[in-house]
Amino acid sequence: MKRIISLIVLLVMLFSLCSCIRGDYKYDYDLTKYISLPDYQSFSVEVRDAAIQAAIDNYIMKASSEYKVKEGDDVYVDIKFYEVDISTDPSTGKEYDTEGDEITELRLTNFLLRDVGSGTICRLIEGIIEGNPISSKPIGNKLTLPEDFFNPDYIGTSAYVYVTITNKVVEAGDVVLVEYEGIHLDENGEIKIENGKEDVFDSSSSAKFYIGSHMAIDDFENGMIGHTIGNEFEIEATFPEDYGNEEFNGKDVIFRVTIKSIHKAPIYNSTFTESYFGYETTDAFREYLIDEYVLTEIYDYLAENSEVLKIPKYEYKNTLKDLQNIEDSFYEENGVTLEAYIESMYDMTIEEYVTSQVTSELIIYGIAEQQGFVPTDAQMETERTRLIEYYTEYYGKSLDGETAAMYAVSYVDGLGKMKFYENVLYAMVDQYLLETVQITTVEKDYQSITEIIAEQNAPVTE
Repeated sequence: MKRIISLIVLLVMLFSLCSCIRGDYKYDYDLTKYISLPDYQSFSVEVRDAAIQAAIDNYIMKASSEYKVKEGDDVYVDIKFYEVDISTDPSTGKEYDTEGDEITELRLTNFLLRDVGSGTICRLIEGIIEGNPISSKPIGNKLTLPEDFFNPDYIGTSAYVYVTITNKVVEAGDVVLVEYEGIHLDENGEIKIENGKEDVFDSSSSAKFYIGSHMAIDDFENGMIGHTIGNEFEIEATFPEDYGNEEFNGKDVIFRVTIKSIHKAPIYNSTFTESYFGYETTDAFREYLIDEYVLTEIYDYLAENSEVLKIPKYEYKNTLKDLQNIEDSFYEENGVTLEAYIESMYDMTIEEYVTSQVTSELIIYGIAEQQGFVPTDAQMETERTRLIEYYTEYYGKSLDGETAAMYAVSYVDGLGKMKFYENVLYAMVDQYLLETVQITTVEKDYQSITEIIAEQNAPVTE
């Protein structure tokens, strides 16, 4: 998934670069000869709250990290206890503690420790477990076994204790990496066979799911709760009657699942949105997602309903040439040809993709022409300043402040005025569309695990 995302980002950056290399390139002729736009001013967009939440949950899932045990978790542990012996250094005569024989009657192997921190073994040892990852490496400490130790015969005994967190139970709020396949059932509830093979409708060797987010059907997500890394199991699931696909509406299926790893999802709060996206509040980030959702719906509508009268030869030729110029570097960077990437991502040939890109530009410039939008020099200078600030911060991650600023100015000015012009024009069209179309909101009928965890971890106010 990270590789795909990096490829998309790279492709967008390359197209941005290509568009400015053309220098004075812009649609400065009568665009009505090339495209006829539909009535977009009366277009309405239904913003589904569930879709916005799904986007947030997806970002949370992507930001998940190595799981570290927290209070209240259920984990599997191996714990060994060793006597403390006294040895003497022959050169100095000083005594020191050494590890003696194992106290075998205290050994816990593949022990399911429920509700870490509650004192099942003892709070002292469970405190050592908290904050550590699932690992094959033991955590060692010399301890005096406390009064709440699970075996009272050893209370007050000094011992070397080695704890290995071997596994964790999947719970709501975890991000799991799984291998799975979904299989249709026949009218008798048996696995459906097609052409001598099981009728598999979906499969993946490496897929992530955020448990409790409702990204997948509830039966599937809930069916993973309680399992551990390495478990292979089956989930009997029923798709909702209103799933939205006749092949699956109300249908019973079987999922074969193997849990490969468990990750921790970050808490969704202002710290998350600011560090990852630069938005100081979750409300501001949500508004951004809503705007992106609305614009996607509008541009999809425009792309489907605009009539392209003809494609400008000059723009088509230059866009295609720009793509061809980056083919070698794209392959070196990503290990896949640009042609293969475009085909896999968009199901298009390079020529078809170029046509779609030019069409998208025709739509935006066509709206700008209709509304008389022309970026001013002042607006373009403001955009130049914004880009310099952005790239100064970007280069500042690895360079000193003065050098980062120098690199930023050099890079941004190398983009040329046409880049500033396009950025401002696109922003003007976006803002116009957001203010023009009719927007209604459909509330979701559930609470995502992201919202639940955020509420549980919200600061207490007096």
